[in-house]
Amino acid sequence: MTVQIKFGTDGWRAAIAEDYTFDSVRRATQGFADYLKATYTPAEVGRGVVVGGDRRFLSEHFAATVAEVLAGNDIYTGKSVILAMGTARVAPLPGEEDLVGRGVSYCATCDGMFYKDGTVLVIASDEEAVEEAVFLSTLAKVLYVKERPHNTAGLPPQVRQLPGKPLKLLAKGEQLVLETDQGEVTADGAFILRPAVAMTQLIPEVQTENGRLVLDNDLMTSVPGVFAAGDITGAPLQAAKAAGEGNIAVLAAARHLTRRNNSAGENQ
Repeated sequence: MTVQIKFGTDGWRAAIAEDYTFDSVRRATQGFADYLKATYTPAEVGRGVVVGGDRRFLSEHFAATVAEVLAGNDIYTGKSVILAMGTARVAPLPGEEDLVGRGVSYCATCDGMFYKDGTVLVIASDEEAVEEAVFLSTLAKVLYVKERPHNTAGLPPQVRQLPGKPLKLLAKGEQLVLETDQGEVTADGAFILRPAVAMTQLIPEVQTENGRLVLDNDLMTSVPGVFAAGDITGAPLQAAKAAGEGNIAVLAAARHLTRRNNSAGENQ
């Protein structure tokens, strides 16, 4: 059976419960597994695949479905992760992180259907947000606010562009209120669309202080088995520091896996 999947600025563009279902996720994952086995050697495939998720609706269950399909193809998920993707300086709005999953979303195609026939805010930092706003305008009334200057020529007339710089988000009853330097705007939900996300949004479970990851002496985060190295751990942002931390994190991850395997053996 041929299934068409449309990709956009943020990956697979599909609405949950319409095109994005457990069945379609299984098919897409099987296609990915077929690609891995056709492209790489068995030894390379056997190194495993890391499956990530976030706090969006049913994310944990979709991630589990992906892992099940991969395991059925003898491709296994990793038992440890080293975060070494550099850093993006993202300053969330005051109140933003407290409202994630309670009106604040970062994916229009994932959560747009929850606001069908309602009113949503799009808080946008770059031109890629225009495409997401166009999609949302087919479902709801869209109020578009720029977090940073960018070209909005692609917005349709039904998307209302509002003046003002976003300052703060807060909940008022079942609605959200965006405070700007030119007043308040109320909506049913808010989609915050930036070219990068903060670490607390990428892996919400990790502990941070003042926007930095909290790490132990082995560079392990507050999530067991998840380590970090390089610029993502904070200043100084230097290649020598990143290389040294990478070595520490790899050795620590190896020790973690050894302890984990020994513990599993003792419990059998």
